[in-house]
Amino acid sequence: MRQAEYISDHDVKVATKVAEVICGGNVSPGTPISEQYILDLEREGFKSLCGEKKTQERIQFTLKTGKAAEELVKTRLVLAVRCCWRVDGRP
Repeated sequence: MRQAEYISDHDVKVATKVAEVICGGNVSPGTPISEQYILDLEREGFKSLCGEKKTQERIQFTLKTGKAAEELVKTRLVLAVRCCWRVDGRP
């Protein structure tokens, strides 16, 4: 996805964080995890992304215009998450 320039480097970073949360983080397959653990992963990912200049620019653009910074950002994010899952060997 990145090599074909369908997504940006920042999209890859966001998708990787989302995939990490969805997959339950860096745990062995079959390890039971709690809802609180998932919420903590989500919060950690969100906070780290908020520290990124590109994330801040996208938030500012959205607040200023009421529009997403990129027309297909949701589609691109879904594609990027699928790509990250495949690279990680997950479904």
